[in-house]
Amino acid sequence: MDTPRSILRTGKPLVHIDPRNHLKPAPNVCEHLIDNAKIGETAARHLLSLRRCKSFAFAAPAFHDSVQQPLFVRERRESFSAALRAYGHACATIVPGEEPLILNALTRPIAVFAATDVRASEVLQAAKIAKLPVPARLAVI
Repeated sequence: MDTPRSILRTGKPLVHIDPRNHLKPAPNVCEHLIDNAKIGETAARHLLSLRRCKSFAFAAPAFHDSVQQPLFVRERRESFSAALRAYGHACATIVPGEEPLILNALTRPIAVFAATDVRASEVLQAAKIAKLPVPARLAVI
């Protein structure tokens, strides 16, 4: 994001979320960096701490291929999967439209880390349709 100079000149406080250049452009700007790798790792640690989940999945948003996915999705998926692998667990991927198929194929209880709030909602809707009880058989972050 290129912050318009007119906004910077107002002197009013401005919060810049997830800047990629990490350069503070003005004294009135507060930058907030989102650590997506840490988010994925923390999600994995939490779901592993439940000690009851037998299957794990990452709910990715709709993109034609992994190259088109936004960086935050790739970072979250990769760190989540790596943390699970470190403890000997595989990680399935759930893409939009495949929720019922994947949820029915996985051994229950299932733990899902959704890339976005919208994806979490979609997974929960699919679970409701499939009569998969939450949180007894499905945990979603």
